[in-house]
This record gives sequence, C-alpha cells and structure tokens, in this order.
Amino acid sequence: ENLFTGTLPTELGQLTQLLDLYVKGSNFNGTLPTELGQLSTLESLNFQENSFSGSIPTELARLTQLFELSLNMNHLNGTLPTELGRMRSLWSLSLERNSFSGNLPTELGEMSYLATLELSENLFTGTLPTELGQLTQLLDLYVKGSNFNGTLPTELGQLSTLESLNFQEN
Repeated sequence: ENLFTGTLPTELGQLTQLLDLYVKGSNFNGTLPTELGQLSTLESLNFQENSFSGSIPTELARLTQLFELSLNMNHLNGTLPTELGRMRSLWSLSLERNSFSGNLPTELGEMSYLATLELSENLFTGTLPTELGQLTQLLDLYVKGSNFNGTLPTELGQLSTLESLNFQEN
C-alpha cells in the first residue's frame, strides 16, 4: 500500500528463492509478467488493489507451491485459464472485482485443497460447474454479481465444510 506506479519488472522472475510477493494497494499497471511462472518456490502472490490489465498468464499454473493467489480489484479480463486447475496446493483463489468473462473452467474442481474461492463482481456467464462439488475443503464460495445463470449444482450440497455461500445478484 504505497505510491508505486508503472509495470512490474520481468526480472522479478529471476528471484527463484522468493516465497511471498505482495504488491497490494499500489498503482501498478500493465499486464502480469509471464516470468512470474519461474518463481517455483513462491507460496503467496498478492496483487490486489492495483491497475493490472490483460489476462492471467497460463505460466502462473507452474507455481505448484502457491497456496494464495489474490488478484482482487484490478482491471484483469478474459477467460480464466484451464491450467489454474493444476494449482493443487492452492487454498485461496481471490479474483473479485475484475472483468473476467466466459464460463468457469471445470478444472477448478481439481483444486483439492481450495478453502476460499472468491469470484464476485466479474462478467462470468453460464452456470456454475458441477465440478465445484469436488472441492471438499471449501469453506467460502463468493460468486455475487457475476452474471451466472441457470440452476445451482446439486453437488454444492455435498460440501459439508462450506461456511459462507454468496450467489446473490446473478
């Protein structure tokens, strides 16, 4: 939370021992560098409250040690990469208040440790995938104001750990 501006340097991808990368609440812009996918030891990536644009690079799926990915409150868009499903150690995926569109990838259901899934206030379409019912560790699911339609998957009823579910304004 400072006054940094400009784009993130691609050289950050050379910090191969980095565990946490936080640039929350600044004024960074531009696209997310694909070189971030080289940070194989990274556990937490928090870029919320910036002005990043473009899509999520598929290279981020290489971050197999990542447990937190927070990209809330940016100007990101496009569809979510199906490769995100490979991020099996992820326990928190926060993408609220961007402009993501299209259907949610069914591969999100493969994130077996996911406890928090925040997708509210985006431009998603279609129905929630039934595969979300495979997220047996899920505590929080927020999809408010994201243009989903259709019926809720009955598989969500199998999520005995679920504590918060917000799907209003769809």
